[in-house]
Order: sequence, then structure tokens, then C-alpha cells
Amino acid sequence: MVVAGAVYGAFGVSTLWWRGVPLVGSVLVAGVGVGTAIVVALLVDRIMWGRRGRTLVALVAAHLMVGVAMLAASAALPSLCDPQFGDPGDRVVSPDGRFEVVTYDWSAMIDPGWTMVVERVDGGDREWFWLGAESPAPVEVRFVAPTGIEVQDDYGQVWALTFDPDTLEPSERYCSRPEYCWRWPYTEYTRSSPVGT
Repeated sequence: MVVAGAVYGAFGVSTLWWRGVPLVGSVLVAGVGVGTAIVVALLVDRIMWGRRGRTLVALVAAHLMVGVAMLAASAALPSLCDPQFGDPGDRVVSPDGRFEVVTYDWSAMIDPGWTMVVERVDGGDREWFWLGAESPAPVEVRFVAPTGIEVQDDYGQVWALTFDPDTLEPSERYCSRPEYCWRWPYTEYTRSSPVGT
């Protein structure tokens, strides 16, 4: 029972994490599902005590409970996957006051991470254009035109882009650490270094 629980738990954690659920949330959801399955199996085993086939019935109950937990987690996936990019931090407003770059802070286990997003000041759409973790770290963000942005990192590199004022679609999407960019919403990016490097 313990071995089966460990296998299901590892599978559940890796599946949820791969689908974009934060690691802590993945462990909690998978742990609750497997723990509930084991408790139900033990209760069924106790109720069936002294009867033929009780172990088989308990194992079937455990498998069914894990299946139900996985279905429930899949159904709840949109709410488990945090649609935010982290905690909003610094904001830099465009010269015409219509757009802003928001730096969202997050944590990659123990490493700090940053996602930069261009948003409309009056709310609505937003598009990410720069993601980094650990290093390089953003030092300065500035508008160089109404729709032109530069990010200077702590190595002195400048990551430059423009964006469409109607769709906010950036000309470049940067991911300085591609290992952090394979899950939603970072599944598509164009460069892992500034233009010209």
C-alpha cells in the first residue's frame, strides 16, 4: 500500500507540476489524494476483516480513490494553475501614460525570479516579454519610446523590444533561463539572450 501510494504520489506531483501547478501546490494536492486513498483502503480493509478477498477489495478501493483524486485535480486544474505571474512589484509608465511595465516577483524554490509584463494602465490586456530567474537580474526598466522598452540587467546587458499598441504583442520574448520557460504561460519565447549577443 505504501509503495503504491509513493508511486501514485510521485506521478501526481510530476503531472501537476508539469501542467503548471506550483510545486508546493502539486505536493499538497497529490499528498491529500494519496493520503485519502490509503485511509479509505484501510477503512475498507477493517470493515472487511475476516472476510475472504478483503485485501483485494481494499486495493481496488485505493486505486479507485486515487483515480477520483486525479480526476478531481484535473477538473480543478484551471484554479490550481495560478494565472498570475507572481507578486506585482515595480511599475514603469510609458511617456504617453497609456502603458506600463510591471515586474512580477516570484520564487523558483530558493532562487528569485522576475517576469516583466507590458499592461494597459486602464486595465485589460497584458503580455509577458521577459522572464529571468536567479541571474541575470533586472536592474532598470525604461520606455525609450511610447512602445519601445529596454531592460538593463546586472551584467550591463540591455534587452530591447517594441510592442504593438493594439495587441501588446512584443517583438521579442526573452527568457534568460529556458529551464524555467517550458510551462504555461512561458511556453513560447524567442531568445535567451539580448539581441546582438
